[in-house]
Amino acid sequence: MANRKTKDTIEVANAVFHNTSAGRAVFSKKFNFIYDNETGAAVTYGETAGDTPAYDPIGPQEYVIETEDFEFEKFKNMFNMFAVVKEIKEDGSLTNYSDSSNKDKLVSMSTISNLIFKITDTNTLTDKKFKEFLEYVQLFKLQPVLMIDVSLLHEQSAFTIKELGKNISVIIVLTDFDEKHVSEITKSFNFLNLFYAIKVLVNNENKNIVKEFLSNAKNDTSIVLSFVEPYVNRAEYRDIQQVCLDKNLTNVAVSSCHISQFNKRVNNTLILCQNCSAGTYSAYVKNGKISPCEFFTTNFVDLSECKTVHDFWYHDFFTSARKSVIKRKTCKL
Repeated sequence: MANRKTKDTIEVANAVFHNTSAGRAVFSKKFNFIYDNETGAAVTYGETAGDTPAYDPIGPQEYVIETEDFEFEKFKNMFNMFAVVKEIKEDGSLTNYSDSSNKDKLVSMSTISNLIFKITDTNTLTDKKFKEFLEYVQLFKLQPVLMIDVSLLHEQSAFTIKELGKNISVIIVLTDFDEKHVSEITKSFNFLNLFYAIKVLVNNENKNIVKEFLSNAKNDTSIVLSFVEPYVNRAEYRDIQQVCLDKNLTNVAVSSCHISQFNKRVNNTLILCQNCSAGTYSAYVKNGKISPCEFFTTNFVDLSECKTVHDFWYHDFFTSARKSVIKRKTCKL
């Protein structure tokens, strides 16, 4: 695929795709997307660089996928639909993917830039088929992210994850704050130069422990604060916010559901958070069902009934949720 440029038109966006050795790009008058294969960075803009479209008309740029029901063929077929996988023919034209395709001629005609796999069973990490699946995903120059609860990790976990591929990174979810355990885990990740971020789940019971954790945190690790409930009372968590500000933690972000609960900048300390991207740029997959985000527990679209990305992305449910997010009103949980 080196130095080869191909193109195709996606009617819904009136956009032209370019797949090159450097990355993927989509160009149209109202929506543009550039993905860098080497860094995994993606840029989305409209007619000008400062114009951010309200949503991606092609489909989600980020998928969070639970792996409890992992089966190689099922996940591969699901990914092929998400990525709109096509094959370059000898004449330079594109056709839909087939099992007989040469892997070096496969391209993605989508705007996926981030795939997060939520690990619920450590056996998945040693499953040869899961490794094979991650290798397949990386054919498209994507850099998979594994989201794992710290309780599932031990000192050797970093070595196991490293074996899955050099471009794998990890989100360590903290639900338990055993300082020694967390230290042992992060030391092994640092030793192997395995990139990781920490996601802290906050609730009323562990608020004080979270404050202590943040008090000892340094700016060499990215930390995301998230909450058990999608909406929280700002007054209840103001003291957690204050710890971040007092410690000048510039590496802390707050999950998008809670951005309105926190000041963005005090004394030049920025608590980062982008606007909610549920149904506009991201989607959540669990047991073959897809929804705008993980907080939608009863509303979803069954992927078995979908043949293309557009079957769920433009489903009435997704369209309704997207309109609510774009208007920045209460999402339809």
